[in-house]
Amino acid sequence: MKILVLVFTTVISILLFGVQHPWQNQDDSTPCGCVEVKNALETAQRLKPGMTRKEVEQYLEKDGGMQFQSPTRYVDRACNYIKIDIEFQIVRGGSEKRNELLSPQDVVVGISKPYIAYPAKD
Repeated sequence: MKILVLVFTTVISILLFGVQHPWQNQDDSTPCGCVEVKNALETAQRLKPGMTRKEVEQYLEKDGGMQFQSPTRYVDRACNYIKIDIEFQIVRGGSEKRNELLSPQDVVVGISKPYIAYPAKD
């Protein structure tokens, strides 16, 4: 009887502690999704007032839906649920195309904190 209890306890221990849980990454014990959030926060820290719209778009992409010259809503490239609103100082005549409203030379004057929202659709 003692052997049966010992075997049963060993099997239960192996099942509980030896199995990879679905909320864990294969590499470490960091919950899934935390890596994307960490990367998005690091991207947000790279954004500084004085950067141009062209420089911002190296890190982020414009969100879908209705957009304005300022502020413009951007999404993280890896996870389009993570968004940042960026306010620009509009540079008149900065665009090579006359009817292009969002000039690559527009200058960042304000950056929101990253937030989570459903992606906008066009």
